[in-house]
Amino acid sequence: MKIFKNRLRNKMSDENLANSMVIYIEKETADKFDSESIIEEFKGLKEADQTHLDP
Repeated sequence: MKIFKNRLRNKMSDENLANSMVIYIEKETADKFDSESIIEEFKGLKEADQTHLDP
């Protein structure tokens, strides 16, 4: 598993790695977020963008 993780980290861009590290470091705060509600919020944003693009 450790080798696999290192290979993934080597393929990640610096920005993605930095974002992953922030979530790891701020684990207590990140654990409080409800991933389902975040996903639903992004779905709503995507749907709103599509309605603005439709003629």
